[in-house]
Amino acid sequence: MILAYSRLKYALATILLLFSYITFFFFYDFIEKIPDFVYTIFWGLFVIDILVVMIPRLAKHTPSGKHLKKFFKEGSYKKEDLLKYIIKMNFRAIITFTLYILFLAGVGILYFNNIINKNHIFLLVITLNFIDYFSINTWCIFHKVFIRNRCCNVCRIYNWDHFLKFGPFIFIFEFRTLSLFILGLIALIQWEITYALFPERFTDISNENLKCSNCEHDCRFK
Repeated sequence: MILAYSRLKYALATILLLFSYITFFFFYDFIEKIPDFVYTIFWGLFVIDILVVMIPRLAKHTPSGKHLKKFFKEGSYKKEDLLKYIIKMNFRAIITFTLYILFLAGVGILYFNNIINKNHIFLLVITLNFIDYFSINTWCIFHKVFIRNRCCNVCRIYNWDHFLKFGPFIFIFEFRTLSLFILGLIALIQWEITYALFPERFTDISNENLKCSNCEHDCRFK
């Protein structure tokens, strides 16, 4: 079920990406004519998408909801095994976060030196949004290179996605852009605080619900 839902969002993100690139490169003037309510609609959809993973009552899927108590089923495990795993994953997460901040700083330098403009930032965010769903459904650089978790169910940084894709909005001082960045940051902070307090919820070492044998979702890694 979760994979089908994710594929739907993947398809929509792909359509948005193609439309945005075609418009940007061939009909640039059209961008300036897009009605303001269109941006508001997309802003509302993205806000809902963030709130769904943050609010326990709304969370429905294990990968994005494993930080919540309702997705935790304690299994038999050794605390030293959990600690060793957590230290390893934290180290990889810190490297990933550092590289992203360097990337974001580069974007900021280009923007404030007028090498790129607001439309480039929007196009970058739309691209990052597509990469988010491409990672879940096709190929994930975090899975293969940086974090190297088994799958989305045990991904160390799964709920970082909204912060990662809306990060460039920090440079556009408007309500809709900054609110998406702030909500993404809050989702990241919620995730990290819960990870620090309840690390046992985030790995199949200690959480039975994250084991392959108990997974109820379609899996592209089988």
